[in-house]
Amino acid sequence: RDGLSRRLEQRIEMPLADTDISVIAPRADNPPLLIIHDPDDPDTPYETSEEIVGIWPNAKLVTTKGLGRLAHYRLLRHRPALNAALEFISD
Repeated sequence: RDGLSRRLEQRIEMPLADTDISVIAPRADNPPLLIIHDPDDPDTPYETSEEIVGIWPNAKLVTTKGLGRLAHYRLLRHRPALNAALEFISD
């Protein structure tokens, strides 16, 4: 396991500890963050998005309904998510 961690750190050119969202989020220089997530997504727990929004300054969570698995493919046709993204980047 140590060898794998070492190889990953070499590949990404930073310590793995620096990829921990709880370490990254409190930094003052983080940009605003928009997360669009569907609670029915079986691959990534919705609670993870809620946790990130809770610790990332200027983060916003937009919840979709009914997109479920592979939501990223359906997202481009989901008007409320598109409107939220457009509003986010125009602010």
